[in-house]
Amino acid sequence: MSKRSRGFDPLSSLFDPPELPPRSAAQPEPPPAAPPEPTAEEKAAIARELAREAMARAAAAKPVPAAPPAPSAEEKAAMAKALARAAMARAAAAAPAPRPAPAGRAPRKKASLIERAPRPTSALEAARAAAEREAAERAAAAERAARALPEAVAALLHQELPGITGLSVLNAIAVDDRQVMVALWKAHRARFAADGDLARMVAASSVLRELAAVARGRLVAAIVETGVSDYLVWVDLDKEIVIAAFPDARAWYAGQG
Repeated sequence: MSKRSRGFDPLSSLFDPPELPPRSAAQPEPPPAAPPEPTAEEKAAIARELAREAMARAAAAKPVPAAPPAPSAEEKAAMAKALARAAMARAAAAAPAPRPAPAGRAPRKKASLIERAPRPTSALEAARAAAEREAAERAAAAERAARALPEAVAALLHQELPGITGLSVLNAIAVDDRQVMVALWKAHRARFAADGDLARMVAASSVLRELAAVARGRLVAAIVETGVSDYLVWVDLDKEIVIAAFPDARAWYAGQG
């Protein structure tokens, strides 16, 4: 069998049956068998399927009802007024009636902030709260004083050493651990004496004298930088004097001064 032509359709080969080999005369083709009779269940299923298809076709052919005409502007305004009146009526019905004030009783005055503040439940708690406030105030005052020390030292140095330029106070602390500092500076003075360093020995003696004389919080050691070197500087803020200045402050930080 030759293939049937379907013109220029590119999909024509999909509809052509496959080529079959020729049959010999010795093998006659048997007649096709008759299809089996459908059962009662199959007939009922076919009937249901046909009924569903008919209902679907009827529903598809049913005309779509036309949309109702849009209300006019006057009708919309009337509807809005009616809805507003109904909402106001519902709100009035739901609002509770105000209660009359009892006779002979003055209106209650609002409590002030002091009256609303929680009060301590016992004398012990009150004392503890006062101690905590006092400690916080002392810590805040100490922090403010520590921040102000570098500025105070810079002002004193400019006052006592007029004409110096390029001076900068990098850090400053109040020296209050006197017992340890006395022992340390006695050792420094002994080493300076052994080295024959008279200038540093005299400066160390001045520091030892002020460690025993200056009030707490007023003897200050500072790191001061100039254009020449950096220095460990001691000052007395009460007397507003410079006690001593040791060059190479970084060596003092490392414990080598």
